[in-house]
Amino acid sequence: MFFKDGLVCDRKRIQGKDHLVPLEPQPSASCVRHVTRYDYKLKRCDTYSKRITVVVGSPIYLCEYLGTMPVDCVSHGNCKQEGTQYVRTRPAVTQAIRQQCRESKHNPKKIFDTMTSTAAEESECPRNLKQVQNASVEVNEQLRDKNLRGTNNLADEMLTLCSMVKDNDFVRTVTFNSEHAPCAILYTKEQLADVKRFCGADAPDNVISVLCVDRTFNVSSLFLTLTVFKNMSVVHSSTRQPPIFLGPMFLHGDGAFVSYLTFFMSMRGALDSDVHATELKMLDGIITGSDEEAALVKALRVAFPSSQHLFCVLHCRDNVRDHLNKMGVTQNV
Repeated sequence: MFFKDGLVCDRKRIQGKDHLVPLEPQPSASCVRHVTRYDYKLKRCDTYSKRITVVVGSPIYLCEYLGTMPVDCVSHGNCKQEGTQYVRTRPAVTQAIRQQCRESKHNPKKIFDTMTSTAAEESECPRNLKQVQNASVEVNEQLRDKNLRGTNNLADEMLTLCSMVKDNDFVRTVTFNSEHAPCAILYTKEQLADVKRFCGADAPDNVISVLCVDRTFNVSSLFLTLTVFKNMSVVHSSTRQPPIFLGPMFLHGDGAFVSYLTFFMSMRGALDSDVHATELKMLDGIITGSDEEAALVKALRVAFPSSQHLFCVLHCRDNVRDHLNKMGVTQNV
């Protein structure tokens, strides 16, 4: 039976055509049950289909599979490799991939390996490495649009720094030189004031600190040279030791003497800028420290000629050990 225009009808063939003819007499409404049927065919095999029959107003339904499921595997339209089936990734897994790309500093290969090894079951794993790579590209583009992540393009990043010199109190100087990579000097007034307080010649003996300088690697497309010192006015609650604070920082593309001298002379000028002529000796007693990088040490001694310079014990020990190893001396000597 069929339902049309509020009437229960029967299908009859009249003059070679199918027609729905109302029943006479019509059954009562309490005796009629409305049934809806849905048919789906498998794209790769027209002879295999699924039929779902639903009784309107009832939670019961009937699902039927008609035909024989084909054994041969045919690639889905979303598959890049022939002969592989496409399995949709769970939304929770996709969300976890995006979260890892957004919050962690790991590359897509590391994220894929970690999620695969820690998953409790196969359905919680990413489909493949390409899926994680695509998610990483999309997340990075979104973060770059919001200025939350760099562009991996040095020219764009330096232009961004140039635009920040005027309005950002942290970006102090951006320098371009035809013979050297661009560089930028970064610090706040509070950092400079702390360097004067704890590293200057006027600092009392119980609070004076060494101004240490070290170049870091693999931070970005540029090197980052940091200055650090101990804030002797406070101590850690657990270690009872003064914490290490960051001083002025230097982004640069090479380790040349001229590059380091640009940073230290700018820093010297900033430290002297609000000092009266009779107080210039404030920087004469400054104590600096670094590793044995020749260009860096030379620039420090030129910028702070009256300072006392110290070498890092850890770096010196490593250098001695490396030299002894090259000479064939055993480690236990």
